[in-house]
Amino acid sequence: MEKVHKASNDKLYSSALFLDVQGAFDKVLHQRLAEIMTANNFPPYLVDCIQSNLSDRYVRITDGAASEPAFTPIQVVIPQGSPLSPFLFNVYSSPLCHNHQRLGVDLIV
Repeated sequence: MEKVHKASNDKLYSSALFLDVQGAFDKVLHQRLAEIMTANNFPPYLVDCIQSNLSDRYVRITDGAASEPAFTPIQVVIPQGSPLSPFLFNVYSSPLCHNHQRLGVDLIV
């Protein structure tokens, strides 16, 4: 807040951005998550462990009267209710915070 007050006193602008991503966990691409983890120097064994946890998941939709004939692999989505899901979403969305310096913007998290 100190920087916001200083900017205000110096007649400069300050902005705030708040994100509330509806269905955030439903938008995570597994392969992209692995790429981001690798780019952020996560140990390979941890990237592999997370990918193993997210892989080989299937869904079959039914409404009681009709259903899909086969199970469909899930390549997007991190599990709801998993204690890891908020952390994995933060890792997945972290590139949003990486380009602020080249734009000359101060980022306070």
